[in-house]
Amino acid sequence: MPLAAHLHPTRANEVIALLGSMGIEGEVHKGEGGRRELIVAASDLARVDRLLAEEYPNGELESAVPRPQPAPKEPENMNVRVLVYLFLLEGLNFFRLFRNNPQPQRSDYLRHGALTWERVDQGEIWRLATAVFVHFDFVHLAANLLTLALIGPLVTRAFGGLRFLTIFLLSGVGGNLLSHFLAPSGALKAGASGGVAGILGACAGHAIANRHHSRYRPWQMVAGVVGAYALLIGAGPRSDHLAHAGGLVSGWILGWLLAPKNVSPANETSG
Repeated sequence: MPLAAHLHPTRANEVIALLGSMGIEGEVHKGEGGRRELIVAASDLARVDRLLAEEYPNGELESAVPRPQPAPKEPENMNVRVLVYLFLLEGLNFFRLFRNNPQPQRSDYLRHGALTWERVDQGEIWRLATAVFVHFDFVHLAANLLTLALIGPLVTRAFGGLRFLTIFLLSGVGGNLLSHFLAPSGALKAGASGGVAGILGACAGHAIANRHHSRYRPWQMVAGVVGAYALLIGAGPRSDHLAHAGGLVSGWILGWLLAPKNVSPANETSG
């Protein structure tokens, strides 16, 4: 049965693709004046009506609204190189730390950039950043790199390589800052988990910044990111929970601030 007798021709393929992604079959027939009629099964009518009202709240179905242009993105090979360089930097520092001593001492970790409350308070602020590239063992390193491998390509395509690096590093610093101020300790602190959590948070920030072009509610986006955080990063007893939380919130804010605005779903690259 016809659903939208005034469907603009430029929207026809887009609507069919949208319905197909939700498992709904539909056809578009040519009507009078070059307009199109969308035909769906009667059993799907109410669901399709809600979906289209949610996806096109401002009546875009009936007009040739110019598509918003995405912000210029860096070449895909640049995004790949950024991820490779980040992996190499993390791996190289790990190799240098463990090369001559399979059981590094406290002084070794400090020499390679780990942080402590005393050192930061003595003015070695740079440790808030260098600690993001220090790991205590291979499992610690592998867990963070595996998570980056899973979500990194998606985030670099959404933001571009340079913005991705900015979010990763600043989120790591933000997480270390929160941990430093709320849980000062003489214990060594290091790891990329705050930066990784920030990359996940940036996904939520990006989605919320472009929420008008999504069928999902902001709380659904946030819930999805929190769920991914729990699965990929976790909250083990040895985890620095404050650093993770600080990184997640920092990434959320940075993702919202740095996300290309007004990008339609058809112009986004899914991962």
